[in-house]
Amino acid sequence: MNGKQLFKKHYSRLVKEGVIKSILIGLGIGFTVSFIAGFFAWVFDFGGIGFTLGLGALGMAISIPLFYFLKYKPNEVEVARRLDRMGLQERMVTMLEYKADTSYIAAVQRENAIVHLDAFSGRKIKFRIPKIIPILTIVALVAGASMTTVVGLAEHEIIPDGGDVIIPEDPYANYIPITYLADEGGEIEGETDQLVAPGESTVPVVAVAEDGWMFVGWDDGNENPERFEKEVTEEWVFIAMFEQVVDGEGDGSDDDSNGQAGSPEGDAAEDVPGGGDANADSDQSGGGEKGDGSGSDGESDGGQGSTEDEGEGKGDGQGVGAGGKWEDSNQFLDGKTYYKDYLDMYYQVAQQIFEENGEIPPELREFFELYYDSI
Repeated sequence: MNGKQLFKKHYSRLVKEGVIKSILIGLGIGFTVSFIAGFFAWVFDFGGIGFTLGLGALGMAISIPLFYFLKYKPNEVEVARRLDRMGLQERMVTMLEYKADTSYIAAVQRENAIVHLDAFSGRKIKFRIPKIIPILTIVALVAGASMTTVVGLAEHEIIPDGGDVIIPEDPYANYIPITYLADEGGEIEGETDQLVAPGESTVPVVAVAEDGWMFVGWDDGNENPERFEKEVTEEWVFIAMFEQVVDGEGDGSDDDSNGQAGSPEGDAAEDVPGGGDANADSDQSGGGEKGDGSGSDGESDGGQGSTEDEGEGKGDGQGVGAGGKWEDSNQFLDGKTYYKDYLDMYYQVAQQIFEENGEIPPELREFFELYYDSI
């Protein structure tokens, strides 16, 4: 009697055990393949749920028979060893080793092994499936099924693709760059490089001249040192331009007089900011002119033969009747322009920003504070 016939009942038992192990491992491999395929399909947006399930099924179909025939298919020796572990004390393994031996001792050993085997005819070999196999299979099942579900939801645009989640889209990709630059002689106060959403407005900036320079305008023709762009639709670069101030330029010296109209010998009042007395006698008739400005003490006395009462001339040091109080603290930008000249313009800009529910820039707020401190 050969081994297969002798171990027939126990052999079929081990075949079932090998099939179960192979199926469990094959399922684990198939679901792992589904997870990997699904992950790449989700991240790189290719394939879909059919692609994921197809690769998983292919992995199962290949791995189950491979594991059974290459690892878990039982043979005579494996059956004999499993029977000996039930208490036959290696009688089955020894019988197989000497099955071709025709000696008397070998024959006796085989008869003794068969007798003991008959005593175990009612017992069955227990299945031996390591716990790690079903545990890993369950983990792979959960992972593969979850990723397959994700792929299906992304395929129907219920959730975003993995590429959008792992590498989010740049929120500023469609924003428009606006740049403010200053030419020689000045600088830009505020945010010079801005990214603006299409149709939105920029944050206001101010062009400020350095000492000895004055602001003359922007390269696009805008003459307001304070500016911001509304409803931006394209990229722009704006350049603030400045000119150097020549000494004595625009100081109003040609308008000054010593208070004697038409006097050929009158001395001109010294053009000094903050005051200065100048007295001159004249032989010609005519009284001193009266300036309406406050801030200098320029006076002139009428000469002999004057038909006018003694006149008092007052100026700002920049020309007779220029007006305004001369102080360094209330001059703006180039050191010669009075704050009040820009107040109305800046106020309109601030009012427009306020009506659009915007926040008044720190530069404008500082301007108003300096102005009201100066008056």
